Amino acid sequence: MITQSNISAAELMKQAGYTAEAYLIDAIHSIDKFLGDGYAAEHPELIAAYMNTAARDFDTCLHCNTNAEIAQEFIDIITTLKDQEETK
Repeated sequence: MITQSNISAAELMKQAGYTAEAYLIDAIHSIDKFLGDGYAAEHPELIAAYMNTAARDFDTCLHCNTNAEIAQEFIDIITTLKDQEETK
């Protein structure tokens, strides 16, 4: 069931910073791993592109999960209504 989050705006902002930091660390590590130590520092545009891609991927996954939950709720409602109609 979809529920509204009880997380405050301040906590969400704080979490956003942690998420950005995690993406930054992952970007530097991954870029340097594949392209050589220090490459990320020399190419900040790659760091930005990596972080943007990670954020978009997360957003896409979140929306897909939410849409699936909404669809399941509709299916449950329709099934309940159908069952009620059949028992009349």
